Amino acid sequence: MSLPNLESYLGTCCGCQQPIQGVPHLIMLDIEAPIAGTGWGCYLCHLPNNGALAVVCNECLISQSMLFEVIYGYPESKQRLRFVNMEEPMTPFHHKANHRPQVNPEPYRWDS
Repeated sequence: MSLPNLESYLGTCCGCQQPIQGVPHLIMLDIEAPIAGTGWGCYLCHLPNNGALAVVCNECLISQSMLFEVIYGYPESKQRLRFVNMEEPMTPFHHKANHRPQVNPEPYRWDS
């Protein structure tokens, strides 16, 4: 089994809206996806796959360009929805801190 060519598999960049050259980056956004069940989720937080995703090219990631679109449906569908066409207000979607394991606030000491 061979892996798909990700440059053409995920479609255009949600920032510059150009075909992606090089490795695409999937960005997990903190709003709900346009179609429930097709975005990101979290096993630890018991979150369903309802978080919105965007795919960006190297240039837009490095320059932190503004996103104009989110993925509509599954990423491989190559469909996009412009932010201006999303329902207002957009519903927030975040990790749940009370479900995450606590991080040790004490730094590791090499001499202990």
